[in-house]
Amino acid sequence: YYNANGIVAFAGNGAAMADNSGDINAVSSYWATGIDAPGFGDATVENSGSVYANGSKYAFGVYATAGTGDVSVTNAEGGEIGFYSYGGRGWGVFAFATQGDVDVVNDGAIAGYAYGQSAGIFGRSSQGDVNVSNSGSIEVITGGNVAVGVFARADNGTVTVDNSGDIYAGSVFGDAIGLYAYSYAGDASVHNSGDIIAATYYGLADGIFASGANVYVSNSG
Repeated sequence: YYNANGIVAFAGNGAAMADNSGDINAVSSYWATGIDAPGFGDATVENSGSVYANGSKYAFGVYATAGTGDVSVTNAEGGEIGFYSYGGRGWGVFAFATQGDVDVVNDGAIAGYAYGQSAGIFGRSSQGDVNVSNSGSIEVITGGNVAVGVFARADNGTVTVDNSGDIYAGSVFGDAIGLYAYSYAGDASVHNSGDIIAATYYGLADGIFASGANVYVSNSG
C-alpha cells in the first residue's frame, strides 16, 4: 500500500553495495524502488538483470545516495531498468552524493513513464564531481511535467557527460531535454556522438542544454 522495495542495502556508518543479475519488480500504490542503496560512506549499485519500479506517486528504478563517500551506478550491457508512475514522478537511476563524486554508466536500457517529472539518469553532487556515460538506450516520457534523458548536476564540482547511445525525452504538457549538464561553480562538458531526440507538444525542447562557469559541448551525432 505505501512502500515497495526490491533490494535494500543500507549502511548507516559504512558503505552500501547492491549487485543484481536477476529480475526485480517492485509495485506500490504510493512509492516503489527497485534497488535502494543509501550509504554514509560509498554507495555502489551494479545491475546486469531486470529492475522495474511501479509507484503511483514515486517510482525509482535505482536509488543510490552517499553521505561522505562516492556514488557509483552501473547498468551493464543487457541490463534493463524501467519505471512507471501513473500520477507522480519517476526516475530510472537516481544518484546523489552530499560530499563525494557521482559516476553513472549505462550500457544497457533505461526506459519509463511518469505523469510528473521524469528522468532516465539523475546524477547530482553537492560538493563533488558528476560523471555520466551512456552507450546504451534511454527513453523517458512524461505527461504533465519535464522529461530529461540525462540530468547531471554538480553544485560546486565539474560535470562531464559522454553519450554515444540513444536518448529520447518526450513530454506532452511540459519541457523535454535530451541531455542536461549543469554546474553552479565548476565547468560543464558534454560529448555526444549518439542520437538525441527531445519532443514536446506544449513546452520547450532542447537536445543538449549545458550551463557552468565554463562550458564545452562537442557533437558528432
